[in-house]
Amino acid sequence: MRRILPDLLSVAAVCVIAALLAVIIVFATPLQVIPVGGDAVTVGINSTYLDEGAEAKRIVFDYSDEITAQGSVNTAVPGDYEITYTLNGHGKTKTAVRTVTVKDITAPRLTLKGDKLIEMDYLSEYEEPGFEAADDIDGDVTASVSRVLTDVSDVDETGAPAVGKYYTYTYSVTDKTGNTAEATRTLHVNHAFSAEDAKPDGNSFICLTFDDGPSTEVTDKILDTLSIYGVKATFFICDYGEEGVKKVKRMIDEGHTVAMHTLSHDYSRLYSSADNFMSEIHRQQEKIRSDTGYKPMYLRFPGGSSNTISADYCDGVMTALTEKVHAEGMEYFDWNADSGDARGNGVDPDTLYQNFVNEIEHGRTNIVLMHDTDAKYTTAEALPRMIEYGLSNGYEFTCITDSTTPVHHSVNN
Repeated sequence: MRRILPDLLSVAAVCVIAALLAVIIVFATPLQVIPVGGDAVTVGINSTYLDEGAEAKRIVFDYSDEITAQGSVNTAVPGDYEITYTLNGHGKTKTAVRTVTVKDITAPRLTLKGDKLIEMDYLSEYEEPGFEAADDIDGDVTASVSRVLTDVSDVDETGAPAVGKYYTYTYSVTDKTGNTAEATRTLHVNHAFSAEDAKPDGNSFICLTFDDGPSTEVTDKILDTLSIYGVKATFFICDYGEEGVKKVKRMIDEGHTVAMHTLSHDYSRLYSSADNFMSEIHRQQEKIRSDTGYKPMYLRFPGGSSNTISADYCDGVMTALTEKVHAEGMEYFDWNADSGDARGNGVDPDTLYQNFVNEIEHGRTNIVLMHDTDAKYTTAEALPRMIEYGLSNGYEFTCITDSTTPVHHSVNN
């Protein structure tokens, strides 16, 4: 009995000490009023605002039901509103404030009329089907809608519509508080004519000829357009690298005529003697045959057979060359219609088109001079209109073949 009594007293002492420590911990823990959901909230105009209140807890004790709230929110009127939460007692008064911002947070409604994908013929004018835009606060905002070209499939440098390409127009509208809505529409440009649609008169022909390629980009653009319309052409090519082999093979595979324009296009080297010129032509002929299995037999003299620059390097060289070409079973072709793209880089496509229209004639084979270097990107842009003009005006497009009557200029040296 004497031993049990001290043990009980020790246990009681421990319990008392533990209880005192618990009380100290509880009252030492800060008591805070905390808005549920945060001390800053944004809600939309004319929405329903339900306040989540606040809470105040200390360890296991919850005083939240003792908190009072003051303040109100009018969601019909934009602005900042404050709700104050107060807890009295328990040592001293505790408060917290929540700011409720009422603003327009809803984007306008932007609706496109008509189809989301529009098929348009190349020569036709684009007609916007229309659109509407309305905002809950600002009302009708249709007049504020903007339309911009945001994505183009292989667009040319000017952004002009190109046959076979897809264009994405993005429409956007922003209300007075900065909320933005967007919508998109795709435009696909089709050709209006094809070789099957044409009605040739039977005696009017057009041979489109392209000098100085193949180039990195323009040659492919031209080949794409020719493919779309089912038109064949003739390419008087110069030297080319590894990537150029693919383009030359594509010309051949798609039924075009590949012809020679020399490897170097260097007047001083080529026209220093007839032998120098023919040596380069032989090397070019063999290069093309080795790369593609195709042996070209037609050529075009740089500057044409009528050029006089050659006289600066060798008197009478053009006369000698025209004879040598024929003696070796080859044929040379000049031109009787000029697109004018040799007069500078970036010539306006409308100018090139009009030159083409003015130069071609019915009742003959029109051999049209054009170029497909990358500097002549506007030639690729003008090409669809040229083809559609020819198809719709009785012409038949063809490439140079053995049955094509050669066009020769007067030899001036």
